[in-house]
Amino acid sequence: MRRIAIIGGGIAGLSAAWRLEQARQGGAGLEWTLFEKSSRLGGVIRTERHDGFVLEAGPDSFLTMKPDAARLCRELGLADELISSNDQERKTYILVKGRLVPIPQGLEFMVPTRIWPMAATPLFSFRTKLRMAAELFSSRNQAGDEPVSAFVRRHFGQEMVDRVAEPLLAGVYGGSAERLSVRAVLPRFAEMERESGSLVRATLRAKARARASAHPEARPQPLFTSLKNGMQQMVDALVSALPKSASADRAWSPDQSKRSDSMRLHPSAPTVDSSMFSNSSAEANASLPPFQRVSRSARCGATYWTYSSTTSQASSSEPSSSRARRKAEGAHAL
Repeated sequence: MRRIAIIGGGIAGLSAAWRLEQARQGGAGLEWTLFEKSSRLGGVIRTERHDGFVLEAGPDSFLTMKPDAARLCRELGLADELISSNDQERKTYILVKGRLVPIPQGLEFMVPTRIWPMAATPLFSFRTKLRMAAELFSSRNQAGDEPVSAFVRRHFGQEMVDRVAEPLLAGVYGGSAERLSVRAVLPRFAEMERESGSLVRATLRAKARARASAHPEARPQPLFTSLKNGMQQMVDALVSALPKSASADRAWSPDQSKRSDSMRLHPSAPTVDSSMFSNSSAEANASLPPFQRVSRSARCGATYWTYSSTTSQASSSEPSSSRARRKAEGAHAL
């Protein structure tokens, strides 16, 4: 019997629990327990209602081009609740020095594709506009993974990070560009850089190929997808689909005898075969036993680090500070 601990009850941890529960009900020999230290599940996703309005306290949508989130919603019975952004009417504003400045037409996330709107916009300084022009001559980069902020800064400068990448990513992922992996959240751009060097050149070529192959009456794919009653619908549907547990604030497990009121990896077993770490907190990081190998995967805009270990937490004598340092070194090596 394989025992799996999921650390963190955000969308990454909940979707991991959902997949594991499907496998368990299908006959797989595994047990899972999800640990969350706060009083609610869902992590940064939280939807509120005020005076008939739906307000998102965290991410308000997900990228349509990444199909995993929409597929998960359909599996949870939320297909009729999915709504797409109206990109023809949508206008996004960035607050700059107390003024709302619209994102210019032709700026595809952070990649400029039209000359005049970029030259005329007050969103960017003259220096950043020169960086945009110079980006056309960027060479291929075979570097490994890096934060989104470093990736964007290398191509377009810090102003593009501050005024475009950071606010837009906060709206989609509820996270900071300094901490989000470019390969996890912007894999298409990372691939463009490896193949073409310049993101502008690669984007213009992709748009030309899309126009050449598109049916004359085909509608373009919307940029964003959300849910009619907010992103919290996805969290609530996942929680409802998981087995009920009497433990309401710390650990959720399909087996109610596996209850815990602490951040132990497993409430009753002396060993943990593997743990899925979906929380970046130092406390959760330090609670993990020394890992033997690490693998990483991205689903629904979230990244999972899977630690495989057979070390008994109860018998481990390594200090928490040493374990935390070991995790940090391993994560950096990714």
